[in-house]
Parts: sequence; structure tokens; C-alpha cells
Amino acid sequence: MLRVKHFSILVLNSLFAVSFVNAAADKTAMADDLYQQAVIPWEQGRSSGWELMLKAADAGNTEAMCLIANSYMTSALVSSKESDIYFERAAKAGGLCGMLALSDIGVGPILSSSLTETNGSENWSDKVVAKSKSLAEKDDLEGIKTYAFIYAARKDYNTYCKWLERAAKLGDADSMNKLSGAIRDGCGWYIVPGSRDKAVHHWIEQSAHHGNPRAMEKMAGYAREKLDFPMMFSWLEKAANTGNFNSIRLISSYLMGGSEFTIIVPENMRDNVKAYGWLYTIVQQLPEDKSDISYAATLEDMAKLEKVLLPEELNKAKSWANEWMKTHQVRSYFLEFGM
Repeated sequence: MLRVKHFSILVLNSLFAVSFVNAAADKTAMADDLYQQAVIPWEQGRSSGWELMLKAADAGNTEAMCLIANSYMTSALVSSKESDIYFERAAKAGGLCGMLALSDIGVGPILSSSLTETNGSENWSDKVVAKSKSLAEKDDLEGIKTYAFIYAARKDYNTYCKWLERAAKLGDADSMNKLSGAIRDGCGWYIVPGSRDKAVHHWIEQSAHHGNPRAMEKMAGYAREKLDFPMMFSWLEKAANTGNFNSIRLISSYLMGGSEFTIIVPENMRDNVKAYGWLYTIVQQLPEDKSDISYAATLEDMAKLEKVLLPEELNKAKSWANEWMKTHQVRSYFLEFGM
């Protein structure tokens, strides 16, 4: 009987352990789901994005905690009481972004006297280095990018590029784009004439093919320099179809002729109807903000087009835009690509 009772206790303990692990996994999944729900409205500047991001943070998502913390900062380098609280919560929950914010690596995102390395109770610099290194060596993208950033903050740019290239080779479009810029700025050794430019172009193109709208815009720029307007518009349309706000602004400007740029688009490639359609998606899907220069420019361009387009052309543009908006969302992509 004693043996049976002992066995039963072991079984119960195992069941409790499994139940605890499952509950923790469910909580993490719920927090991650809330974060994903928050991303687009957050990038659109909607109050619902803030509310969802707060819920994600309170549910335990460390990325959300750091975003809320950054939003509470009084300036780019000066924290507030609220930002300190959320950064510390993220750090104590194991979030690399929180640890990095509270570290003294580089100038540090926080200069709060209560949470800097000298006054804080935790050695966050050592912790973020150790954890990011451990994760990076296991090919964890967040770990690699954080570890790479630490080397950049220490001005060891070649090691920064080495880790950035590792993330790029794992398929991270953001790292590919950053790597191209780092190579352009002098990272790595390229002895053969022209090989550095080829490497820059290679990683921009790879980033574009992996979904980065900023890289797609750069590919459009390469085509524009060659006066290859069909290819330029092909890349711009791909970028705009991601929903990226800047790309939509850019393609609409070129479709109107691109008079504000150094290279003017040929008359036969302009399309005011399509330009208006793209602009219409912005005012329909983003909250009105006339204080934003780009949003104000959108309204100005639409007013110009409304003076030259016929009523049926305006209807055609809106009809196209309405179809596009059934499957697309205008957003900034700042959270994914820092744009």
C-alpha cells in the first residue's frame, strides 16, 4: 500500500508540474497574441493600439513593456517614473530590451539616476551580454541582433557586422537591410574594386525579396538611377502593397510626375487616377493628423488631383482603393523594420 501511495504522489506531482507548464505556456501565448493584435493599430497611431499594447505588457510580453516604457520617456534619453517601471519589469521578466535599457552599454537609452548601473541593484550590463550571447549562439534572432547592437555600441563595428550577417543569413530582412548600410559605411574588407558596392546591392536586394519595404524602395532607387521606370514602378508597387505608409506616399508622388524629385517621370508612365487611389487608402485607414507633415502633404496632393480628375475618374480611384483595402492595411512598419 505504501508503494502504491508513493507512486500516486509522484503521479500527482507530475500532473501538477505539467499543468503549471501548460498554464505558463498559455499565458505567454496570450501575451504574444495581444502584442500581435496591437502592432498595426499601434503603428497607425490609434488609441486601440495603445490599449492593446498595455494589455500585452500587463500579460507579460516584454516587447510590449519596452514599447510602453519608450512611450513614457520624456525625451530620447531621459526617462520618467512610468518608463522606469516598465523597463524594469521587462528586464526582470528576462526581456533583452529591458536589460539593455537599464544597462550602461554605450550611452544607454535611460539616464535615470535611480536605475543606472551605478545606482541600480542589478548588474544589467553583464546580464544582457551573457543572455544575448547565449541566445545568439543558438541562432535566436533577438539574441543575435541584441548582441550585435552591443558591439556597435562599443564601436566594434566588424564584430557587429559579423553577427548582423549571421542574422541576415538566417533570413531576417531587417538585418539584411542594416548589414547593407554597415557595409556601405565601411564594415568588412572588400579589396577588389566594386566588390563593396556589389555586397551592398546584394543585401538590399535580399532584404527586399524578404519583405522589407524600405529595401524595396532602395531597389526602386537603383532602377530610377538607370532610368528604368518600369522596374522602378514594379518595386514601388511591391513596397506599397505591403501597406507601408512611406512607400504609398512615394509611389503616388511618382505617379503624379515626381516634380519634387531630380528625375521626372515620363508623361506616358504617369497615372493620376492610381495616384489618387493610393492616397485615398491613407486617409481612409489612418486617423486624421494634420500636424503630421506627411499626412498634411497627402491631403494637399489629393486636393490637387481633385481639381484635374473627372468625377468618374475619382470614383474609379476610390473603387480601386476600396478593393485594395479589403486585404491590406496602411501602417508604418516601424516595429518590424524601425521605419
